Amino acid sequence: MENLFPIGPGNLRAAYGPSAALYTTPGPTIRRIFFTNIDGVNPLGFMALDDGTIDQVNLNNGAVTSLGPVWTPVAPHYWLDIKLWQPNQFGNVAGQHGGVVIGSPKGLYAWDGATLTGPGQQPPLWLTNNQTVDSTGAPLVMPSGLAGIYALEIYKNRLWVMGQTVINFSAPANGGDFSSGSGGGAFPYYGDQLTVSYTDLQHSAGFLYVFGDSMTDGITDISLAQTQIQLANLTLVQTQFTNNNIDPQIGQRFFRPIGKWETMFAVWNGAGIYLLQGQSYAWASQKIVNLLRSLDPLPFEPTVAVGHVHGVKWMFFNGTFTDIWGVKRSMMLAWSGPQTQKWFVVSQGKNLTEISSYEQNSIITPYGTDGTSLYQLFAQPDPSLPKLLATKAYTASTVLTQMSALTVKSWKRLYLEWMDNGTGPDGPSITATQSTADGGIVNGREDIGFSLAPGTLGITPHPTFGAGISSWVDFKSLSPDFTIARLAITFDERTLYGA
Repeated sequence: MENLFPIGPGNLRAAYGPSAALYTTPGPTIRRIFFTNIDGVNPLGFMALDDGTIDQVNLNNGAVTSLGPVWTPVAPHYWLDIKLWQPNQFGNVAGQHGGVVIGSPKGLYAWDGATLTGPGQQPPLWLTNNQTVDSTGAPLVMPSGLAGIYALEIYKNRLWVMGQTVINFSAPANGGDFSSGSGGGAFPYYGDQLTVSYTDLQHSAGFLYVFGDSMTDGITDISLAQTQIQLANLTLVQTQFTNNNIDPQIGQRFFRPIGKWETMFAVWNGAGIYLLQGQSYAWASQKIVNLLRSLDPLPFEPTVAVGHVHGVKWMFFNGTFTDIWGVKRSMMLAWSGPQTQKWFVVSQGKNLTEISSYEQNSIITPYGTDGTSLYQLFAQPDPSLPKLLATKAYTASTVLTQMSALTVKSWKRLYLEWMDNGTGPDGPSITATQSTADGGIVNGREDIGFSLAPGTLGITPHPTFGAGISSWVDFKSLSPDFTIARLAITFDERTLYGA
């Protein structure tokens, strides 16, 4: 099934296509995309280009602001993270402005929508909680030489910076001070569970989760210990915390943000997709093992995004896969969540290289890029987006009629119950192929079709003429917006196979 969302029983809704381009690169390729909101009014997208520059895009009006060369694009992973340190506060006087922090191997930067501050410069007051000196009285400057930087996270009012095997953390409420006397610090990894590198940092449910390629740790119980130095009239503070291993074998393979589902995280690695809640993992990808094995991570790093589509929340896993027809292409594996555990395929008619999300008012909007432009995903009805459905081979076997599984049948008629959701002058249409198999007789394939008057709900019949033990139907439609409720088939049982 592709581009049909299983909203609920009897509600298979056609997928929408992407919006028009919200931003198009002036030439370089878009390698990373991030979204946030600084002023509480304008959602912002950050387009990281492979010439080392970042463009800020106002998603309300399309205005583009260039931040200049603020990151180092390193193939093939293109390490970069952008996190909101704090939004603008009421009043917007000195110290109440908000902004984002930007981290890559080039260093740590601060941006408030108008002013960029880089390593070695005096940090903005919104980042330091109005502090201008460290615990020794030395003037604060933006840090230089932080390990990495592969990922950032804000946890317990501190900025955490992830490198390959080292994590730095700032003083409390001061994202510009990493000195040990102010409560900042760093710690390396010891042991053999981290095979290659840390890959992501995320916090939830009281934990700061540290994801490696083959393990997961959890940081909690953060506290401060004060030390008085009377001769120098100084008070030094030291951050203490507990760092426990949560799983020694399951981690996040890719250098991209992991999927978030409420208080749970979805990690994606060579063994599959796993859902982490609290301190335990559960395997989530049992139904798509073969499809996941076809993943080719070399064209671009796979990414995960959550989004509301047709009023329902889904999680999307974007990558290059080989579909059931043997075609290697960019597509998304869509998941309905841990309650219903439904998997299906969606696409947008674009070779998407990265996807992400923006959340406001608890509504999550997915976005994606093909390296040239930025699009809102599933934004509008699309008459060029194929909607595909392949049924299972149906034998009419039930608990009450177990013999039907082995009887040769004359398949008589198909009934499609469906609804047009569009507003145009034309109703939806579907082309299909019905196939029959087995039974020791000549089987066949038959082309059939269904159409519906615009704006109506109905049951559309179509006669069939095949015979065999089983039958299945492959559907295809380019109609922009419709809902399939159910498919029914009638038949006559001819004889027991082998009788």
